[in-house]
Amino acid sequence: MSNHFQSCGRRSTTLPAQIAVVLLLAASLGWRLPAQTNPPITSASIVSIRNELTAGGLVQLQFNGSVTASTPLVISTDNTVLDATGFSVTISGNNTSQIFNVASNVHFTVINLTISGGNSIGKTGTAGTAGANGTSTAGNGTSGGTGGAGLGGALFNRGITVLNNCVLENNSATGGAGGTGGAGGNASSGTAGNGGNGGAGGNGYGGAIFNTNSGNLLLNNCTISGCVASGGNGGAGGASGTGTVAGFAGSGGASAIGAGAGIYNLGTLTLVNCTLNNNAALGGSSPAAGGPPQGNGNGLTGANGPNSIGGGICNLGTQTMLNCTFEQNAVTGGNGATGGPGASNRGSGGNGGNGGNGVGGSIYNAGSTSVTNCTFANDAATGGTGGSAGTGIFAGTAGANGSDSGSSIASVSGTFNLHNSILAYPSNGFCASGTVIDQGNNLSSDGTPAFSTTNSFHNLDPQLVPLDDNGGPTLTMALIPGSPAIDAIYDNSAPSFDERSYPRPFGPRSDIGAFEYGSSTNLFLLSGVVMAGNMPFPGVTVHVGNSTSLSGSNGVYSFTLAGGSNASYTVYPGPLGYFSPQSTNVMLMSDITNLNFMATNAAATVTNNLTNHTMQFTFSVVPTFTYRIQAATNLTSTNTPSTNWVDIATNTIGNNTNTLVFVYTNINTNFPQRFFRTVTP
Repeated sequence: MSNHFQSCGRRSTTLPAQIAVVLLLAASLGWRLPAQTNPPITSASIVSIRNELTAGGLVQLQFNGSVTASTPLVISTDNTVLDATGFSVTISGNNTSQIFNVASNVHFTVINLTISGGNSIGKTGTAGTAGANGTSTAGNGTSGGTGGAGLGGALFNRGITVLNNCVLENNSATGGAGGTGGAGGNASSGTAGNGGNGGAGGNGYGGAIFNTNSGNLLLNNCTISGCVASGGNGGAGGASGTGTVAGFAGSGGASAIGAGAGIYNLGTLTLVNCTLNNNAALGGSSPAAGGPPQGNGNGLTGANGPNSIGGGICNLGTQTMLNCTFEQNAVTGGNGATGGPGASNRGSGGNGGNGGNGVGGSIYNAGSTSVTNCTFANDAATGGTGGSAGTGIFAGTAGANGSDSGSSIASVSGTFNLHNSILAYPSNGFCASGTVIDQGNNLSSDGTPAFSTTNSFHNLDPQLVPLDDNGGPTLTMALIPGSPAIDAIYDNSAPSFDERSYPRPFGPRSDIGAFEYGSSTNLFLLSGVVMAGNMPFPGVTVHVGNSTSLSGSNGVYSFTLAGGSNASYTVYPGPLGYFSPQSTNVMLMSDITNLNFMATNAAATVTNNLTNHTMQFTFSVVPTFTYRIQAATNLTSTNTPSTNWVDIATNTIGNNTNTLVFVYTNINTNFPQRFFRTVTP
């Protein structure tokens, strides 16, 4: 595979139809040529990159290597373009810094760049202050502060941003931990102070991208992989003070949600020919409950774990997806906290908090979503573990585990339109939950969602090959020969290209999902002639995989097939057993135009019964074919125009007949015809 765009580790095979779609979308965002062209940057200098991005215009990266942004690159000049075409360039956040921050109403375009190791880390909540010490009484500690949100590890977008042929990998949005509660004060001869409660954790939104409600974002031929959105853990409760009467430890703070490991979208989002795989949204964990027991002596119930939503995308805005693959994205709810201790002389330990829910392994939708020719596979939604019961004279109850819903898709509100798409192989639970509107030609490996059109199918294995390099800029999931998704779109509603930008349809109809089976930009001709002796044999069905070609009146058949180093095909005419060779294996590296087959049972034996004035023809036949007996009075050379062949008998052969006997009557001693042959129409 050639590597025109080395920064993405993939090749570009963009076709005119696909280019037109992307340019139309970009134009709708107000994209235009940059006002100025800066001198090319030829060495790995983050200072040079930052300076030119600040100035705006076309910024060209013409070096191979990686640079680290220790603080975000702020894009505040309209119509800025960052282009690394022809080079392998990575901008990294070194897992400590967000990489790009785009201001409102600014047009920003990134081309052929790898964006890696970005991390938007929310601030840790401030620690509570300790209670004052005293003689008979002591002060209580104060609560810790709430952790800050992590928003968009690679990109925080308030503007109009286009990413083309880019890879966003191993980026994170990490919510800050809640602050620790202050310790209770000590009392030398009295009641000690209680510890303060821990602060709540901060949310982690958009492991790779956070798109605000003013943001307009287009991704074309991009990969988002290995990105994580993590909710912050709650802060630990402060320790109790010491004294004649002990205080109580503070309760742990509530942990926070992780959402949209690939993209958290509040605005407008468009994805064309993109792959999101191995992204994970994780809810945080809460420390144990503390505090004074309730009036009945029972310990406090631990905090519930937070939900985790949208392992690939969390959508609360408007999103459109065309020819995209979602694979092995996951959500995991946070664990519930342990219950607080009961009173030492009565009561039970507090109940454990419930685990948080995992909702929408690949997509969580509470906005407007439109999906066309996409593939979802091997996604997971997992609930968090319930917290343990607190200690006490009597046992409390452990918290319940969180639920899982929508291993691939969870549409909890808004609208979700699904068209020409595959849902398959949920790692746990079911493919989809919530209301999904079936717009036709969908296929699910289980009984979800509730399809309603005549050409959408449940409980049908789409027979997908694992994610791999099948050509094009992104990894895709190919279809196994014989997949029910092949040639299964009957209403001509598929786009004219697949995720690889290879043409659709290949064969009589387009395929369901992001991958078009057999399609390639390297198309070659495979053809030959079917013969019966020295005659063309028309009407023979020649097979290549699921495709067939019927030999014409000249015996010629032909296919247009994808070629290349992995393009191995078995070619055979049918029915089997009547042709030589029976089948042929070819590697299609260029046009093959002489792959010929010879019928082996076309010879006839003739018996002339002069007494009864009849002539009998007996010969082996191919079932289901129609045969004709022809005669001629001259035969200057075989099958020349001067030979005047005349039909003298016809017959159609049944399915189970292998030998045919023709009897031609009304022959007399003056019969002028001397030459005979058998042919099929």
